[in-house]
Amino acid sequence: MGLFHGIHSKHFGFHRLLSERFPFGIYYRETPTATEVFAVLDLRKNPVWIHKKLKKGIKGLHYRNSEMNPPPKILSAEITPSQLKVKLDSGITVLMPLEHVPTLLLATEQERQEMEVFDHSLHWETLDCDLSVEGLLAGAKEMPNLARKALEKFFARQYGRIAA
Repeated sequence: MGLFHGIHSKHFGFHRLLSERFPFGIYYRETPTATEVFAVLDLRKNPVWIHKKLKKGIKGLHYRNSEMNPPPKILSAEITPSQLKVKLDSGITVLMPLEHVPTLLLATEQERQEMEVFDHSLHWETLDCDLSVEGLLAGAKEMPNLARKALEKFFARQYGRIAA
């Protein structure tokens, strides 16, 4: 959002920024000291559902983009062929089955181990895969189109190129 926050059209009392990975919309509000991201929602849903989510609030996903309330930092991360284990400075340890992230499940052991750990996210350059602390805490699963791409790459590696 950076330079362009506040210029997006308003929907249900929030500014809505269309994400680069459509069909998701980022709903946010401006405060005097910060941009407050309230929700990232699937825009294919019924507008009544979206309005209810915004009106009611989404527990656990409410994140304020300011120094006052940053997400927990990652202390360490380990990956096995079946799960991802992430220790956070808040005392929480997140165990995520790799079934939630097919890109990691179908990757080679070497590709999985090429994990970069940042304060608030994990990154695998060769897999073009990123996981945020917010996503881990919310139990988010990988988007279907990215999972399909990982499956195609897996089959190509195992059996050679398959015609569609």
